[in-house]
Amino acid sequence: MHTIPLPDSLFAKAEQAAAASGRSVELYVQEAVALQLEEDVPIRLTPEQVAKITQAEAEIDAGEFFTSEEVRAYFGQKKSA
Repeated sequence: MHTIPLPDSLFAKAEQAAAASGRSVELYVQEAVALQLEEDVPIRLTPEQVAKITQAEAEIDAGEFFTSEEVRAYFGQKKSA
């Protein structure tokens, strides 16, 4: 087990958050650190995925997309059919 010093103000925030979640401050901080490290993992895309994203961006730039209203209307018609 390792010990990491925290400023008092940060530890107090962790204590409050842990109490609100019903967990110990140790468990809360462990989970917070683990979550942060998992989120910092870079996304690895295949060349095909990059190409699809690039194509979609080009279509959006060209105005080839549906508005929110058009999508709602389409699905509203499907729902009532």
